[in-house]
Amino acid sequence: MSSATPAVVAMTAFAELELGARDGVPLADLVELLARTGLKETTARSAIQRLRDRGTLEPAGPVRLTAHARPEAHAIHRRAMSDSPFAADPGGWTLVSLSVALGARGGARRRLGTALEYRAFADLGDGLWLTPRDVDVERLLARLGLAADELDLHAFTATDPGLPTETIAALWRLDERRVRHEETRSRLEDATRPPLARLLDAVELVRSDPWLPTGVLPADDPAEASARAMRRDRDAWRSAAA
Repeated sequence: MSSATPAVVAMTAFAELELGARDGVPLADLVELLARTGLKETTARSAIQRLRDRGTLEPAGPVRLTAHARPEAHAIHRRAMSDSPFAADPGGWTLVSLSVALGARGGARRRLGTALEYRAFADLGDGLWLTPRDVDVERLLARLGLAADELDLHAFTATDPGLPTETIAALWRLDERRVRHEETRSRLEDATRPPLARLLDAVELVRSDPWLPTGVLPADDPAEASARAMRRDRDAWRSAAA
């Protein structure tokens, strides 16, 4: 996705949950909110239309997340506004099994591979994908317009698989994750940046984080420092949208 489309999804969820816009946000109001993040009007309107065409937003009327897109966007927003945005998912881990490697059979598998990576699935090899998150795979497939039997896909909810810490560090690229947290925290602490731009940074950090259990993370893991920076900034995010 372009940087504009996640901004539209994040600000639509923000408006629905924080501003009481449960029945949708008037287009002009959302464009104005997005302008406060630094997004130009033409870019915002184009991104909104792309998301309408894609089925992420309702196709007409006030801007509103569709039934397929709303649960995930709302869950990530609630995490970003919570005291523990990077806590382990209480629903457990999700394992996906495919009989043929993604990308080997046309666009459907490639689209699914991108969607799995976007939700912190790691490729274990031999058609197995694992994420520390509780992912509704059936809903994800419906959102992508795919069917499990078409892909020969099976999904399972799993408990902590007990992987060695070195394996976890490699699968979820914890070195890169550390850099991502440190760079985002620097932006969150930059008071010269618009508060709603900082909100988008926080939402994207939550979205991209695998939400691993603390027991498999190093003692100096950067997530808690990021969470503190986000907690300090929450009131500014809300005030900026008033």
